[in-house]
Amino acid sequence: MADREGGGGSGFTGVIVGALLVAALALGFVAYNGGFGGGQTAEINVEAPEVPSPG
Repeated sequence: MADREGGGGSGFTGVIVGALLVAALALGFVAYNGGFGGGQTAEINVEAPEVPSPG
């Protein structure tokens, strides 16, 4: 049998680099398009009626 020397992790390294590249592209796309929706706000006004105090 022939012994293999080194070079065994290049496939795994390629998968990791590819995943990091996809994650960086996804984050860049989200940042370019205005973030995760944090720019939209809602304003809510609640007015309670006056209640007379006992006594």
